[in-house]
Amino acid sequence: MRSLLVFVPVLGAPLLHAPVLALDLFPRLKRPLDMGARVRGRRVFGDNKTVRGALFMIGGVVAAALLLSLWPTYWHALPGAVRDAGPLPLGLLIGLGVVVGELPNSFAKRQLGVAP
Repeated sequence: MRSLLVFVPVLGAPLLHAPVLALDLFPRLKRPLDMGARVRGRRVFGDNKTVRGALFMIGGVVAAALLLSLWPTYWHALPGAVRDAGPLPLGLLIGLGVVVGELPNSFAKRQLGVAP
């Protein structure tokens, strides 16, 4: 159970990203991660995987990890190695994992012609 607590900061990703999407904030960052690249004539990830999304998803996880680290009951329930690493590395690594973890699914869907 304690190890599952490590993933609670993931909830920060949609909490920060949803208003950015809903209000179309930071439109200059709304650039596809694949920069239009194609494999077998099909987009690698498509238009919905953007720099803006990656930054705000990672940022949301980092913010959640930093906030949760201020709650002693939560922070002390984490495995020791996670606590020792600190909230910033925890948030960055999990946030990066969230973003990178979505990419194979997007790639497969684009290659199979599944709509976003």
